[in-house]
Amino acid sequence: MKSKLGALAVLVALSSVVMMLGFQKYSPKLVANEANVAFPENKAEPREPVVPKPHRSRPDVTPPAVRPEVPGEVTLFVARPVDNDLRLVTIHRKVEAKTPFEALKALAEFNGEGDEERTLPKGTKALGLTVDAAGTATADFSHEIVDNFPGGSRTEQIMLASIVNTLTQFQKIKRVMITVDGQQVDSIGGHIELDEPLERDTELVAEGAGH
Repeated sequence: MKSKLGALAVLVALSSVVMMLGFQKYSPKLVANEANVAFPENKAEPREPVVPKPHRSRPDVTPPAVRPEVPGEVTLFVARPVDNDLRLVTIHRKVEAKTPFEALKALAEFNGEGDEERTLPKGTKALGLTVDAAGTATADFSHEIVDNFPGGSRTEQIMLASIVNTLTQFQKIKRVMITVDGQQVDSIGGHIELDEPLERDTELVAEGAGH
């Protein structure tokens, strides 16, 4: 009888121990302690620096067209009425050789075309051209430039500017003297003196016609 009571007591004791262990395992204190466990902080992955994309021009935008230089072609400054005023505009002509004298001959031979008008009097011929080391050109014309001059200060101004602007498209020419039949003259039409070389005049050039 005593042995049975002893065995029962042992079983009760063991059950108590098991219950206590289970209570400690799931006690609020232990759970609370779990919240105090230190975990490594969540750190954001380092981002690579943002490199801006290179600027690209819009495909639908085209740069303004620039007229390329054409071998054997020269620019002539001729007259055109613009807003009730006579102005200079540019045209392009093929010549045998791209030289100042060929350009001068083409200007003298221009007879008008469309709205463009000749600037030198009819029958005028370009007789010669020389350029000194300082860049001063001497353009020699036949006597028709004086004999057939129609008159008018504006006409004379346009005529002389067309000669000078046509010749100074060439880099070596900076200014121009005008002679007639190899002789220096005081004036072509009596309005502008020709005792000194003339320089390029862009004020007479129509807007958008080129300088």
